[in-house]
Formats: sequence, C-alpha cells, structure tokens
Amino acid sequence: MVKRFDENATVLEAEATGMYEVLQWVCGLGVSQVVVKSDSLVVVDALNKNRKYVSKLRVLVAWACLRSTVYGPPKPDADMINLIHHAVLNGITFFDTFDVYGPRTNEILLSKALKDGVRDKVELATKFGISWNGQIRVRGDPEYVRSACEASLKRLRLDCIDLYYQHRVDTRVPIEVTMGEMKKLVEEVVQKNNLFNRVNEIALKKGCTPSQLALAWVHYQGKDVCPIPGTTKIENLNQNIGALHVKLTTEEMAELESIADSVKGDRYSSQTSTYLNSDTPPLSSWNAK
Repeated sequence: MVKRFDENATVLEAEATGMYEVLQWVCGLGVSQVVVKSDSLVVVDALNKNRKYVSKLRVLVAWACLRSTVYGPPKPDADMINLIHHAVLNGITFFDTFDVYGPRTNEILLSKALKDGVRDKVELATKFGISWNGQIRVRGDPEYVRSACEASLKRLRLDCIDLYYQHRVDTRVPIEVTMGEMKKLVEEVVQKNNLFNRVNEIALKKGCTPSQLALAWVHYQGKDVCPIPGTTKIENLNQNIGALHVKLTTEEMAELESIADSVKGDRYSSQTSTYLNSDTPPLSSWNAK
C-alpha cells in the first residue's frame, strides 16, 4: 500500500490492491463516511485523531465496487458486498454512487449489499446528469431528471434516496428548470410519507398491517372487484388471508378514498400495450379460413 500526504492541501491519499488491507487502515483513522466512485471507495470528511494535520481524507481502494473496465476488471459481487458490509461494521455510514457507474450496475450491487437491515444504518446518495443510451449526453431536462430518478430507485430497490443531486449541468436547459423538477420530486416524497403515515395510523387503530388495510379497501370496492396479491412467503400469504377479516366503516372508507385519490395514476407507461390502447380491426374485416 502506498500512502501520500500533502500538507498544503491537507489531503491524505492511499492506493492499494488489497481491499481489506486499506479499508482496515481507513477504519483505524476513524473515518465516518465513504463514497462509491468509479472502481473505488472514496472516503471523505474523516473524523480522526490527527484532524489538525488532515482536514480531508481521500482513500482510493482499487476495484472496490463498480462494474467498469477503467480501473481493471470488476470483482465478483460477493467480494464487493463483503467489502461494503465490512465498511458499515466499521462505522462508515455514507455511500455515494451514480447511475452511470457500470453503467447502472453499481446501484444494483448496492441494493444487494444493503439488504437485511443494512440500509437503515447508512445514508445513500446517487446522482444524474449523463444519459447513457448508446450515446453519452449531458441532460437536465425535467423528463430526464424524473426518469433517471425513477430508474435509480428501481435499481436500488428503494422508495426514497437520501441525497439525489445533479452530477453534470446541461447548459441547454435553464438551471431553474432542472432544480424545479428536483423540487417536485422532493415534494412528492414528502406527500408520500404523509400519506403513508396516515395509512399506518388507520391500520394501527384497526389492529392490522398497512398491507391488510389496503387489501381490505380493495375488497370493499364491490363484489365485481377482486385483489390478486402475490407472495413467496407463507407468513405473507397468511397476512393476505387475514385481510378478509378487516371490517371498514363508511367513515374509514371515505378517508381511505381521499388518500387513494391523491396517489392514483396510470399503472403502465404510454409505451406499454394494454387494453386501453389496443384497438382491434372490425369484425367485418375478418376472413375465417
């Protein structure tokens, strides 16, 4: 491992081919945050005993997490997940990634690493700004901002990103337009959280889970409506069956309807074929053989 210290810039940099070796060294300095970047873990804002000499710590760990050939061949998922878990166990609480890393595969890797309660122990950031669909383009238009965020949420398997920010500025779009769409995304998250809290409160009063309450609400839509929940776990199936015993009053249905009205929308995008946009030819044009 090679260590370099620049007293003027107060930056300490280390490079290593042994990932665990350098990570243990970093953790020994009392590092509190780590950024996933390129094929590296970049640790920032160190909280260590030598703070009077080092105000910022930057550590590069070769081939740490990302799926990129720039810094060498990618490592197996299992190795990278173990590395991330080791970081969390040693007090690293902030992870920063980007949808272009991989491209896209690093967010998927982090979704695997942050399972089973690990997500609750860290703050997660990702960013947008570079469109990667056969051609590299810097984009900041509202449609792209929203679609990039939704895609990152899907890859990360999250309902909310702790920090979402612009990595490259689109000089063709007024910055106010880009920031305006980001503001809308934040407002929607706040509204979603408020609605979720309202549903939780009702479920708590009814002595059921939020999912049981949702299924009960669907049951009460009429005899011609039937929910079709899916699950791979027996305990969840039992919960779904238990929803049949949840009784809702007229007042409770009205409150749930008000919540549903504020979040309802199309299930599929306009590009997806459904019965709503699938016209068939007239019967008169059919020639049966």
